[in-house]
Amino acid sequence: MEIRWIIGKFCFYRTKDVLYLMKVGPSTNYDETQCFSTRLSEVAGGFRILPAPINWNYVFANADFQKNKTVYLTIICISLTYIISLIYARLKDKKDLEKLGVTSLLDNHKSDQYFYQIIVFTGQRKDAETKSKVQFVLSGDDDTTHIRTFVDPHREIFQRGGIDSFIMAVPKSLGLLNYIHIWHDNTGGGSSSSWFLKYLIVRDLQTMEKFHFICQRWLAVEKDDGKIERLLPVASEIEKNQFSYVLSKKAYHNISDSHLWFSIFSRPSSNKFTCVQRCTCCFVLLFLSMFLNIMYYDLSNESQSTNNTNSLSIGPLHIAPQQILIGVIVELLSIIPSLLLVQFFRRIRCRQQQSSPLHQALYKMKSHLEIENEKKKRSERFLFPWWCLFLAYGLCIILVGMSILFIIARGIEFGDLKTKQWLTSVLSGFFSSILLTQPIKIICLAMFFAFFCQNTNDDKEAKQYLDEYEVNFDNDVEEYLQRSEVEQRSKRTGKIEFGSIRPESVSNWPGSIRFSSSSSMIRLGSIRPYFLFSDSVRFDSGDFLRN
Repeated sequence: MEIRWIIGKFCFYRTKDVLYLMKVGPSTNYDETQCFSTRLSEVAGGFRILPAPINWNYVFANADFQKNKTVYLTIICISLTYIISLIYARLKDKKDLEKLGVTSLLDNHKSDQYFYQIIVFTGQRKDAETKSKVQFVLSGDDDTTHIRTFVDPHREIFQRGGIDSFIMAVPKSLGLLNYIHIWHDNTGGGSSSSWFLKYLIVRDLQTMEKFHFICQRWLAVEKDDGKIERLLPVASEIEKNQFSYVLSKKAYHNISDSHLWFSIFSRPSSNKFTCVQRCTCCFVLLFLSMFLNIMYYDLSNESQSTNNTNSLSIGPLHIAPQQILIGVIVELLSIIPSLLLVQFFRRIRCRQQQSSPLHQALYKMKSHLEIENEKKKRSERFLFPWWCLFLAYGLCIILVGMSILFIIARGIEFGDLKTKQWLTSVLSGFFSSILLTQPIKIICLAMFFAFFCQNTNDDKEAKQYLDEYEVNFDNDVEEYLQRSEVEQRSKRTGKIEFGSIRPESVSNWPGSIRFSSSSSMIRLGSIRPYFLFSDSVRFDSGDFLRN
């Protein structure tokens, strides 16, 4: 059976405001258009490419499975792959929910009433995660913390590509932050001993001021410079706008969030666009592409086999204008619905409006906290009602069902042999798009925005954790800022209690001691900053043993 394509040729001329059609001559063919006109003005011609209608009588008469194994098995295999991917995506969504929590540090004291949020970003490199004990000291103009420990008894932290948020309580404001000294004890075992730290964000929850500490290095004895501790100063605006730093952030975020197929496996856990929804959008896009490709497949082959002066020859390849036009049509008709569908899913409101993980953690720490749900003066983007989620999935079912119907119908018209040729063309284009075209496009866009559109406040990775809701405390912030040091020391450990606490505190010291394999010299990493920065750090024995 020969399938012909509808190419609508037309002629027209126009006046100032009106477009008039003219008669098309009988000599019109695939390459030329003949126009008849009684006017001496300029005329123009054009054409519209439409796929040929399907012969449904032929389809129903030849819908035997044995004659059309390729098209049927293709649909079945893709559907099974979608179901398996859906199961994986659902399990990953559940795991990502566990990562969303904000952890209160176990060494917080009930009497401490000044709060900081610390967000730690682990890299995506191989073996970037760690199970070692991570500790730190945070220093500001007005005060310095004691040795604090990152630990969460309910979930694993510092996983590869992970974002972990913590709440640290201190007696009073540290002032403008200067540096953070961070290290681990290298006890994770195997590849989990080392750690690649990207950067940290520390936010003062009273003033909502943010401080960035950029690392982008290994804390490992066998990698980089062999150190498992880093002294990170507060990043300046120049450092935050460095091309390499901005590019790494944007490229990673675009690959893990904007690339639909990759994002199923690497979606940021804080993103509300779930893996299940991404998986569904991916397969809708796949079926739409297959549907449009098979509808225009014959015309593409016909234009390729046509030898005319307008074609471009590159070796054995012949590229005709019709092929380029068909490719553009197929891409637009498949990309536009998928983009609209993705944005529809992204803009659907959650069914149950819950407080942010940060506020939930603060409520657990202090039940008397008052939290305002009024944001700063910033317009919130438009969101659809929660029940639109059913409309989105219904639209997906309609698009997939329509695509499958026409793919099978056209495949039956093609016959099994021609369907195999079409399938080879589709799969090669599909994988080249996923593995080559889209990554290159994403990296190029990341480079463009990193170079021309730098915005230090646009931290999409931490957006879910850095909400803009104000946190009001029952105690006045100024009271903490103006409180005398004598009042602060009254809350600390006295001499009578010191003897009973000392053994417990001393038992924690080995975790802060690092042994260097190269020189076999013992370094007291936890004590070092107090001596290096003796001019700006006040330290006494009671402070050191407090935590």
